[in-house]
Amino acid sequence: MIFINVRCIEVLKTIIPEEVWFPPKPGTAWETHHGFGAWQRNSWLELPTLEKYFGKPESVEDLVEQSQLLQTVGYKVIFETARQQKPYCSMAINWCYNEPWPTAVNNSLIGYVNKVKPAYHGVAASCRPVLASAAFEMFQVLVPRT
Repeated sequence: MIFINVRCIEVLKTIIPEEVWFPPKPGTAWETHHGFGAWQRNSWLELPTLEKYFGKPESVEDLVEQSQLLQTVGYKVIFETARQQKPYCSMAINWCYNEPWPTAVNNSLIGYVNKVKPAYHGVAASCRPVLASAAFEMFQVLVPRT
């Protein structure tokens, strides 16, 4: 079970002004703090991806919960897949471990300032000494919309 990291909401409240709090939009503090256009148009927030799996968000809290769930599951897949490829793959490395400044959205496992995100625990679980996992030739997960 993934729980929302409320500390991330606390950081957001310090960097996103109330008048642009929700919904997030480019050209606002959301973009200044890497919610949009960090390296591609929709990165890091990826609203189209979140809406594909969860539908339209109703709050920032929904966005945080949904994005943290996708980040956790995504990292678990990466690290577990790397383990399944032994001996051809000897390691998986996370590029963004610790966020050095307050961002609206990021790919780190530990947010600013030292706020452990659910993805950190997902990666830790994927790297434990013994791990049972299933390998599929190809699969697609469909999340029902309510």
